[in-house]
Amino acid sequence: MVQYTEWRSISDGSIISSIPDSVIYHWPVDESSGSTITDSEQNKDMDLNSPSWGDDYGYGGHYLHFDGVDDLATASNESDFEGQNEITVNFWFRSDSDPDSDLSDWSNAFGITNDGGSTSAGNLSWLFYIDDGRDEKLLWRISDGGSRSSSIGPDWDDVFDGQWHMITGTFEAGGDVKAYLDGDLVESGDATSSMDSVGETLNIGGNEDQDRMVEGDYDRPLIADDGWSESKVSDWYDQTKSDYE
Repeated sequence: MVQYTEWRSISDGSIISSIPDSVIYHWPVDESSGSTITDSEQNKDMDLNSPSWGDDYGYGGHYLHFDGVDDLATASNESDFEGQNEITVNFWFRSDSDPDSDLSDWSNAFGITNDGGSTSAGNLSWLFYIDDGRDEKLLWRISDGGSRSSSIGPDWDDVFDGQWHMITGTFEAGGDVKAYLDGDLVESGDATSSMDSVGETLNIGGNEDQDRMVEGDYDRPLIADDGWSESKVSDWYDQTKSDYE
């Protein structure tokens, strides 16, 4: 049985939702304004570089819009962001445009990479990204030194359609990497034996050099210290989807 912990609003302390106990970082994005988003689990707030606030959808009625040019959300590195034997990364996303229109402008959606945003082995810990040299997908990848996991994910036509979608990636060292869309498993592949620790910042919306960016709306990113099961991902989708309908 999945264990949940109640989460209370930062504005009035009321119980709004509950999150799985394995979640170690959770940014609800319910502030509605300001230059940071608050982590409800370990006070690891993310700094905002220019994204705008939206208020017609999302958890708590708010979300962040990234322009695909220079908007970023960043957090300085923590040891349990990366280098783990298991991890789950989850966020809600709505696209503004189709990567078919100008794929060269798209790359880092959410992840930990070197400053240049390279997706090569040894330059990242984990990452959601788009690569114009690979299949037409939003890809999820883990890196381990000179090797890397399978690059897997949903077809981008199913993601970049102007609708809200829940994106999930899981990793279990020596086992599988799995990618989910809206609570459903879409692809799995071979995992690496471990995960790199590259010591770089956690970024949403692009890379620190701001030359591999993604345009769209983001809400409620989280990181868990286990590889969620299919039922756990599905349960989380069922619990959160009403905020995006």
